[in-house]
Amino acid sequence: MNATTTDLTGTYYPTAPGARTWREARELRIDGKRVSVIVTGRDAVLFIGGGIAFDGELPATIAGPADLTTWARETAANAAAVVAAAEEIVESAGTAAATLSATATTADEHRAAAAAFTRAQHVSAERADEADGALSQWAHGINAAEHHRAAELAEAGNVAEFAALFDLDGNLVPAVHVDGKWGWSWKLLDARGRCAGWVSESKAKTEARRIAAHAAKGYYVGRVRVAAHVELAGGNIACVMPIVVRNDGGYSADAEIVDNGHQAPVYAAA
Repeated sequence: MNATTTDLTGTYYPTAPGARTWREARELRIDGKRVSVIVTGRDAVLFIGGGIAFDGELPATIAGPADLTTWARETAANAAAVVAAAEEIVESAGTAAATLSATATTADEHRAAAAAFTRAQHVSAERADEADGALSQWAHGINAAEHHRAAELAEAGNVAEFAALFDLDGNLVPAVHVDGKWGWSWKLLDARGRCAGWVSESKAKTEARRIAAHAAKGYYVGRVRVAAHVELAGGNIACVMPIVVRNDGGYSADAEIVDNGHQAPVYAAA
């Protein structure tokens, strides 16, 4: 029987090189993960821990367990080297993106950071079998989206419009817009910024009815323009997205009034 037909069926645990006697022999581990080989006839699957490093037909030169051990050592080492190189490439791309992200303030800088995260996402996808996975690709993608949104906000002067509560005379009311268990509502504030009550928003289907419902309570909903920033929000990985958030925590007495709701009320949940 020649090497190409030798049946080596079995499970093997290659030993680390350098042992002079069987007492000195130690199982082969790479980065703390044990190397093993499952052979069926001449087909082999080589594992490094729980990851598959090789799945295919054994080389024709392998005639017995000794040859198999030597081959397993070399194949496992080569596979580990490929993974390490891939991880270095992926890490380098991610590091470059993170560096740009940390210092981005202008629209151009945010777009450069977004482009870097997109590149890191592509590098991760290309190396997915060797080093990186879907979670990293998702993270790079959502970070890119965040910087694209931040670039748009920077071009607008880092200010944005938000819903605001006004009394029937058109005066700005100290209140914070809150998305709670039962939908959007307004938390009224006292002089110390503490909760002084709540005003629920109308769920009427038409704007006219919503305006009337709010007016019956003594309020209008209008719009103000204030300093803002972009951050990620969402209850889980499936719904995380970049949103624009007020810098003032929800209320500023000196906010720029765009529409006090008195002449042409505007309803929109910020």
